[in-house]
Amino acid sequence: MSMYRNRNKFRLAFPILMILALCGCQSAAIVYQGKMVDSRFTIPLKGNSIEDRWQTDEVVINYGYAENNLVFTIKGQINLTDQYSEIYHDLDRLDVDLLFLDSDGTVIKAENLVNIFSATPQDSLLFNRSYPLPQNTTSFSFAYYGTIRELDRKDGNVTTLFHVPK
Repeated sequence: MSMYRNRNKFRLAFPILMILALCGCQSAAIVYQGKMVDSRFTIPLKGNSIEDRWQTDEVVINYGYAENNLVFTIKGQINLTDQYSEIYHDLDRLDVDLLFLDSDGTVIKAENLVNIFSATPQDSLLFNRSYPLPQNTTSFSFAYYGTIRELDRKDGNVTTLFHVPK
């Protein structure tokens, strides 16, 4: 009788565990959609080929973009600012997302731009991607989340880097 009850508990618990596991792996599109980006960090779409720089206290993104037949192409490089690249030894992880915004600075759609696992803070992280341009996009921005370590991977203090819409 108890084996039967355990089987029923498993049948009930399994779908719940699967849902929780899938929720933990949400894409940036789901997490950021509908969030607002501070106007200081938005980049208006100007058509043509544009090259510029986007920067926070932690990350610098030198980029060039072009719009062509509702396709948005972006290329460039990501670097940590000197403050982080000189002090820290290991970049454990860095996820950078491209955010497409409407005229109010609200995220319409987010796309993954770069995922890095294990690099040095001095590395330039290169990207070259194309995405369908979502309807009503008037600007774009970036979001990132990562961890960086002071000494070696085993003993160094870990610092979290992030810049996300609210």
